[in-house]
Amino acid sequence: MQRRKPRYHHGDLRNALVAQAARLVETGGAENFSLREAARLEGVSAKAAYRHFADRSDLLAAALAAGMFSSVDFEGRLGIPGGENV
Repeated sequence: MQRRKPRYHHGDLRNALVAQAARLVETGGAENFSLREAARLEGVSAKAAYRHFADRSDLLAAALAAGMFSSVDFEGRLGIPGGENV
């Protein structure tokens, strides 16, 4: 009988990815952010991240909704007119 490798369970991956997304946007801007990079920094596979978020826009929207940064700051980082370009 073959022993199964224990499965890794992050615990609170959704919130960890949201916080990681905010850090990545703050340091590199939203245009350089990727869902895969957030997953890698949390020590999980991209597939695990995609179980919680459809795509990078979904994750960024969750970070904005969680109040990780102001909408004006976020819009500026995306280059949306009306936001402060940082």
